[in-house]
Amino acid sequence: MVILPWTSGTNHLLATWEKWQSFNAGMIGLFAASIAVYAAYYQYRNRLEREFNANIALLPSGLSVLLNRLQRKADYCVHCYETKRDSQEHVISIEQAGEIELTDLQQGIIKNCIANANDELSEQLIRLLHELQVLNSRLSVIAPDTPARTSIPDLLFQLATTYALAAHILLKIRKTDEKLDEITEDDIPNALANLGAAVESVVRQSSKYTKFEVE
Repeated sequence: MVILPWTSGTNHLLATWEKWQSFNAGMIGLFAASIAVYAAYYQYRNRLEREFNANIALLPSGLSVLLNRLQRKADYCVHCYETKRDSQEHVISIEQAGEIELTDLQQGIIKNCIANANDELSEQLIRLLHELQVLNSRLSVIAPDTPARTSIPDLLFQLATTYALAAHILLKIRKTDEKLDEITEDDIPNALANLGAAVESVVRQSSKYTKFEVE
């Protein structure tokens, strides 16, 4: 389009350009459109990255709130376990049993992190949500006078496992230079220690706890 016509003189070059001006205009338009698409995609990727950075920065706060709620649920379950049936000591000041609800903001933060984080963090956040769903279904039937009182040690063990997973994720994302490994058996006793001696005392009666006992 340029080199060969130019070797035949300026007039031939101009005549060639005039003959192919529609094609030239189309190619220029295509080139300009490609630049526009790339610029839009670059801005889109930048926006997604900024949103992810904002959500990953807020995730520790959301996990801390979740840990606090798990602690209150554990305290309530201990109260239910220690309260005798037909007792009048049913009025307590701590939060009643029920679902451990995540706010819309917390759900949005976790959803964004699952969608954009690395595979390890995404998988563990998905597992955390699954554990919460299972835990909530079991918490809904717990009350001081419930016949399900005998299931509370196993329930508290499951709650401690969920607590350990949330605490493990919280610790690792604060240390961004470390890989997010799987939780280990040591995380469960640590979670029970954080939940308190009363919770651990009840969990010791669960058959699931035996492998964590010190021989």
